[in-house]
Amino acid sequence: MGVNNMVFDIPTGIQTKMPSRTKAIDFAHSLIGLCRQVDISVESALTLGYQPIGYNIGPALEAKEALEVLEGKGPNAVIEKSIELAGILLEMGGLSSSGSGANLAQEIIKKGKALSKFQEIVEAQGGIKGITSDKVELGEYLHVIKSNIDGYVTGIDNTQIKKICSAAGAPREKKGGVSLHKKMGEFVHTGDPLFTIYANSESKLSTAIQVSTSMSPYNIEGMIISRISSIVE
Repeated sequence: MGVNNMVFDIPTGIQTKMPSRTKAIDFAHSLIGLCRQVDISVESALTLGYQPIGYNIGPALEAKEALEVLEGKGPNAVIEKSIELAGILLEMGGLSSSGSGANLAQEIIKKGKALSKFQEIVEAQGGIKGITSDKVELGEYLHVIKSNIDGYVTGIDNTQIKKICSAAGAPREKKGGVSLHKKMGEFVHTGDPLFTIYANSESKLSTAIQVSTSMSPYNIEGMIISRISSIVE
């Protein structure tokens, strides 16, 4: 493929394929060893994977979010991770000095060069000319899942979110998936939207809603978890 330099993103944390950092590091070394055998310079970056890095899960939804990042208006966490990983590659390629690759990547996005190059690649492969985030079509049928209690989001179950996405048709049906509205640490009121399910058909949407109501992908708790008293009755 003519690849000289490569950066691997290895998410680690509970519910990822690399639940412990020790396992992630061992996997990184195995990738590095493999790439050396085919003369590819490689670096592996261990990243936090305790919750979805962005807000969208599903082919079209993720493509929309990726384009928003290239447009300079995506979620901060996704932008930060993207420029850090791109920065490593820029440094490896000799286009930036050590430690300043992320700044260069951010500048490339800010000037619109990253979006322009991506659009050029998409067009060369037969895709929509001048593609932008607002041109990405999502599932016609959607449903918003709301919180039934007040509290803080203390956890998001990646596995359960994945099952809901699968029920909605993703990834086979490109327009299906889930868009999150809240992340860990945020406070929600009763009735606040937690996530929206997108699907291509009413039947897929109905199945996904049933799956979501049978699970608890969001863990929501009050500030006080429990009361422990010294009073003896």
